[in-house]
Amino acid sequence: MFNLPPFDTTSTSSTREKWLDTLRGRFGYTPWERFMIYGTAGVAFTRTEISVFNPAFGTVTDSQIRSGWVAGLGAEWAAWRGSFGDITFKAEWLHAGFTTHNFFDPQVTVAPVATVVTRLLNLSDDIFRVGLNWKFNPWATPIVARY
Repeated sequence: MFNLPPFDTTSTSSTREKWLDTLRGRFGYTPWERFMIYGTAGVAFTRTEISVFNPAFGTVTDSQIRSGWVAGLGAEWAAWRGSFGDITFKAEWLHAGFTTHNFFDPQVTVAPVATVVTRLLNLSDDIFRVGLNWKFNPWATPIVARY
């Protein structure tokens, strides 16, 4: 994206999330057999990178690991139960909010060409995903002792 004044208008900047991890718990309700509606909440971590490119000096990059919160809703259906586990289908929506951070703080001066000023970045993510799970359990069927 191009920078707006008062930033250097000959520069372009980009923001990328390198990865996103969550650590969550699920709390559900089963209105019908083999179907669960659930809420989920926990903490989220991401690595965010900002790059500023200027034809006069090249690229300057700053990256940080950020923490925040995550919450969402989902549904899971147990489609098949077998002797070695269960097959389930799920769909869920997550919202992750991260703390606001300064990038290029203190500002970076590429003498005598330009100065990359401090940027304040507020970040949030909305994620929708579907999945197929195999819950492995070779001991799902009871073991009967014979004498």
